[in-house]
Amino acid sequence: MRHSTLIRAELEDAVAGLTPAARAVFEDIKRMDEDSGSELPEGLDALRPPERTSVIGAAKLLEELAEAEEAEEADDLRRSEDISRLKTAQRTSRP
Repeated sequence: MRHSTLIRAELEDAVAGLTPAARAVFEDIKRMDEDSGSELPEGLDALRPPERTSVIGAAKLLEELAEAEEAEEADDLRRSEDISRLKTAQRTSRP
């Protein structure tokens, strides 16, 4: 099983446990991340401390997921290039 699959499952569980208000803030964080923003959403301060902690935890998992997917894509690309090189070498070494 790939690392990103495990992180995705953990993220889904974390998001499922969020209150509606916390989930709305998490969705704002996702949008901000997609827009390359770095500021935290205003609604974060309005959450109770446990909600805030849960949202921050889910946001960290989201970041870990993006990093894991990027690493896996790079690994897949390397494997694909290695296979292509091997096939090319086999073709050129045949009599």
